[in-house]
Amino acid sequence: MPRRRIPVRKIKEALRLKLACGLTDRQVARSIDVARSTAAEYFRRFAASGLPYPLPEEIDDASLAALLFPPPSSLPPPLSRPLPDFGTTQRELRKKGVTLMLLWEERAGRRILDTRISDELL
Repeated sequence: MPRRRIPVRKIKEALRLKLACGLTDRQVARSIDVARSTAAEYFRRFAASGLPYPLPEEIDDASLAALLFPPPSSLPPPLSRPLPDFGTTQRELRKKGVTLMLLWEERAGRRILDTRISDELL
């Protein structure tokens, strides 16, 4: 279950405390009652958004939230390699003497071989 976001009002307050007052992440997190890692994540998102501080007047709460939390479809895919076929893995694991480590080593070896072959073709 995803975490609930804190209100944008608190995010603005955190930005003010960090950027205008010069408090540390721990101090900011304590003052707005969130975990340090959560405060650091909001600061990272703000830095990635490229917005200046202090925030321009035309940026309201909704537009700030949209900039800090883009919809999932606009984000890059998390994996650069294909996921394994879990059905095949489950069938293989039912066989006697087959372990997950054995399957992993076999697939890792196959991936290395495929990489070497593709490098040779280039």
